[in-house]
Amino acid sequence: MIGDLIEQLRSSLATSDSAIRKQWATEIVERQIPLERLMVLWHDDPATAQRFMWLIGDICELDPETVAPSLPVLFEFRDGMPFPGLPRSVAKWLWLTNVPTEMEQSAIKQLFDWLTDPNASIGCKSYTAKALQQLALDQRVDKSRLQAALRSETQSPNLAYGSRMKRLLMTLEK
Repeated sequence: MIGDLIEQLRSSLATSDSAIRKQWATEIVERQIPLERLMVLWHDDPATAQRFMWLIGDICELDPETVAPSLPVLFEFRDGMPFPGLPRSVAKWLWLTNVPTEMEQSAIKQLFDWLTDPNASIGCKSYTAKALQQLALDQRVDKSRLQAALRSETQSPNLAYGSRMKRLLMTLEK
């Protein structure tokens, strides 16, 4: 049964749209298919692998617990895939799963690296800041360190992003 789903994904994921990926995500969550069983899709052609990354995001939005067990492996892929956007996706998955404790130390280091990297995308930085904010509120990250990083990010030339960072900073200063 999972083999049939993998073949269906393999044959049509590369040209899929958001609506069909959301349907597949719902099916995967409802059938409680372990994400590890679908990881072979990372090794297909780049278009399939990239849309598999997007599918994981859809699954994570529906049910973060479906993705959490696979997050350490997904995290290790963050620099090794041949398409853009993986750091943004990893940051989003870390935020939605509230960073599983078994990978907390390496994930926090990476999140701070992305937040302070002037070359990181605004999307990556935004999800990173949300993940770090949640960790700070849960007392898993040094709040003052995050506040300093967010203060720096409020100076971004991207006004919408700078405003978003100000709002996150305000929630930490309460």
